[in-house]
Amino acid sequence: FGALILFLIRAFTSALAVRRSNRLIHLKLLTHVIHCPIFFYDTTPLGRILNRFTGDVSQTDQVLYQNLTQIAIIAVDTPFFLYIGLPTILIFFVLMKIYSRASRNLQRLEV
Repeated sequence: FGALILFLIRAFTSALAVRRSNRLIHLKLLTHVIHCPIFFYDTTPLGRILNRFTGDVSQTDQVLYQNLTQIAIIAVDTPFFLYIGLPTILIFFVLMKIYSRASRNLQRLEV
């Protein structure tokens, strides 16, 4: 009975996290697309824009849920992981933001 309750709590919190992240990604994409110049709409097919929206959301659904589940299982199984794992994850996110900006700038230069 306890395992069922824990499973339901995990499923519910994971679903909430995925839903929130999807909403955030969708809002950011929509904001950027709305503020694009008219030239963007003339040169970019509508199918590519829609594919980008659906692709990012579905990828977030799959990857985020799997990663959150794995991290939770590891943290429960080995609490020592929290001392090493959390700072490592935070460093990873900082580096990912730096890389994302640099990658975006390089893509603009290539075009």
